[in-house]
Amino acid sequence: MKKVLFFLVFAVIANGIFPQVSINANGTAPAASAGLDVDYTDKGFLPPRMTTAQRTAISNPADGLMVYDTDASCLFFYQASASTWVNTCSGGGPAHYIGELYGGGVVFWVDGSGEHGQIVSLVDLSTSQAWSNVTSTLIGTTNKWDGASNTAAIIGQSGHTDSAAKLCDNYTNADYGTGTFSDWYLPSLGELNVLWNNMVPVAQTLANDGNPATVWLTDSYYWSSSEYNGTNAWGFGFYDGSTYGDTKDGTHYVRAVRAF
Repeated sequence: MKKVLFFLVFAVIANGIFPQVSINANGTAPAASAGLDVDYTDKGFLPPRMTTAQRTAISNPADGLMVYDTDASCLFFYQASASTWVNTCSGGGPAHYIGELYGGGVVFWVDGSGEHGQIVSLVDLSTSQAWSNVTSTLIGTTNKWDGASNTAAIIGQSGHTDSAAKLCDNYTNADYGTGTFSDWYLPSLGELNVLWNNMVPVAQTLANDGNPATVWLTDSYYWSSSEYNGTNAWGFGFYDGSTYGDTKDGTHYVRAVRAF
């Protein structure tokens, strides 16, 4: 009991002498301008470690809040003026960037916050897949910008059993170091166009990731999830950026995307 009382008295006195906190092995006082002064030559500062989902779930993060993201293997700090997490591994840029290996694939689009965007799979899911086994029904609810809703509409057709959309919906990527995910979908025509416009950084990442199994899209047509009419759907040519309406029973390449 005496030892506990002595420690409490010493802590109160020490706090009165040094309103700041100093952590070191030699008992030196903190620097005058520091609230917390950590002084070691053989130890480092270890910030809180958490996944991307845990980091982005932090409610009202304070300006300058710092955490280590175990998914991205990078240190992040929160910049309140921009309402975004800043990734220190990208030179102080946004949390994510086009060409980043992340979320089971390669990022090909990022929104203004740097927190959300779209990812293309690292491999083709097929080289000869029909758009759908339902070949003469106008779905009427697909569009050129939302592949996720298009995929759901295609799969939900009466009589549907097989399609490029279903291939993507059933896909779970192999783990090439960025995690496994199963929320992939067949991209819309517009999303494939965005991917084409950002092909250089994405292709460079796929060419230099050290994995021969991961490749850029073939110079051929890929199915989009955008319907052209009752019997045709849109394909996108990755040899020149052209679009093409083909019959739904035609076979083309398939590549999946997902959002984050």
